[in-house]
Amino acid sequence: MRNQPPITLLFGMPRSGTTWIGKVFDSHPRVSYRHEPDTQYVLNDLMTLYPDAGDAPRYREQVRDYCKKYLERCTVRTCGKAPFFPKASQSAFGLLGQKTRVLAAKLIERGLGRTIEWNYHLDDARIVWKSIESLGRLGVLLPAIPDSNGVIIQRDPCGYAASVLRGEKLGRFSAADSITEDWGMLDMLLATHYAREIGLDSAQLKALAPHQRLAWMWVLINQKACDDTRDMENVTIVRYEDLCRNPRDGFQRLFTFCGLEWEDQTDAFIGYTTATSHNNAYYSVVKDPLKAAYRWRDEFDSGQIDDIRSIVEQHPVGQAYYQTHETSSYAMLDVPQKTA
Repeated sequence: MRNQPPITLLFGMPRSGTTWIGKVFDSHPRVSYRHEPDTQYVLNDLMTLYPDAGDAPRYREQVRDYCKKYLERCTVRTCGKAPFFPKASQSAFGLLGQKTRVLAAKLIERGLGRTIEWNYHLDDARIVWKSIESLGRLGVLLPAIPDSNGVIIQRDPCGYAASVLRGEKLGRFSAADSITEDWGMLDMLLATHYAREIGLDSAQLKALAPHQRLAWMWVLINQKACDDTRDMENVTIVRYEDLCRNPRDGFQRLFTFCGLEWEDQTDAFIGYTTATSHNNAYYSVVKDPLKAAYRWRDEFDSGQIDDIRSIVEQHPVGQAYYQTHETSSYAMLDVPQKTA
């Protein structure tokens, strides 16, 4: 890898609007976007635990080696999601070549069943690493990566839980078991400092309904991310609902935090994804944003909503989410996150 370009870690939980937010970043001419590389290329032993932020030095070289090896490597998964955008340092022929490589890789993968990789470098571009796997590892990853910043994406826990349960009902996830019964994941969360501090155990989680376990997953992962990065000035929090409410204003503020100027190409893409007819497809990025954000209100009854909120509101990260949500749409965007 050449001199490492600046990197933004765009991390959130599954079903929290991360794909739409990631593609808005991808629309910027000076962004080289990577879609969930840590799902394609596992972060070795870091993927089997949520280490304490104090252990960051132990993983520094592993993380840096990972970035050098994989963040300029492309696969269909990490670089193959349409639409494809012109880039400032890329000719029209270069863009056509990238589209051709993606198409060829898709055909070969379908025919041979193996992953095709190729190198992809853009001069003068910020790498944006979007992840739904490693939010709880953000406090270990950021200190290891020079010239990096982090964005924590939060969605209303009711919206997160409803979308996960809808996806399982539709068979949209590759895992054979329900996310709410992923006891390996839950055991990792129970081993975090906050879970130990409040005395949460597996017997308590197993006694709960699926939507309640998802509420606990929201609390434990987001609490860890916020606790681990509280003193880092290169981290901010954004709520998905705030971006849905006022996309242009929200993304302009977020881009400024990431050192990116506003571009007409991004403005046009936001208009396309939010102003066209609503697409109900599970993974579509073309939606009425507020309709997508609050669909859970038609899917959960009042008892389920109360169940989730009663869990989340007991904890600092949930209190900060709801209090800020009720007082100011952009309070968490204006300054590095200090509130959780």
